[in-house]
Amino acid sequence: MPRLDLGIQYAETPRPNLAAAEYWIARSSRAMTAVFVACELRKRMSV
Repeated sequence: MPRLDLGIQYAETPRPNLAAAEYWIARSSRAMTAVFVACELRKRMSV
């Protein structure tokens, strides 16, 4: 017969790697800046 007093065990949630988070934030910021600059240049060239 199974024991009912064990409860549910959850795997520990992984803690975010701060260095990886900083890397991806910086990378996405650069990408968004590049997209913004490209859009602005395109706007100015079409006027």
